[in-house]
Amino acid sequence: LEARVQTARKLGREAGKRGLSKAEQACPGFTERALNFIASYAQQYETFRGEDCTLAMKMAGIRSTDDRHVGPIYKRAAALELVHVAGNVPRVRGHGAMDGKWYARGPKP
Repeated sequence: LEARVQTARKLGREAGKRGLSKAEQACPGFTERALNFIASYAQQYETFRGEDCTLAMKMAGIRSTDDRHVGPIYKRAAALELVHVAGNVPRVRGHGAMDGKWYARGPKP
């Protein structure tokens, strides 16, 4: 089981890298601009739904060909302790699936 989990994680990381490459082609500077936007959004809203931040990011002109390309940026923002996952929420565009992320500003307590 552990080997399958490790393989799945590796495939996920590789897919994230490919997605970011596509995002950079569609929107030059996407990674840096998206990371800065998330940091700024977290300063404005202490807690927030990831989907809301992503929608605001798109409205600000920071957009890729696929919203999933933002996932690795949230992961990076968490690694830099700009935000952390505070819980799960129903997704707006996922028909209420409970895999939406609720973020909070700063490092995980």
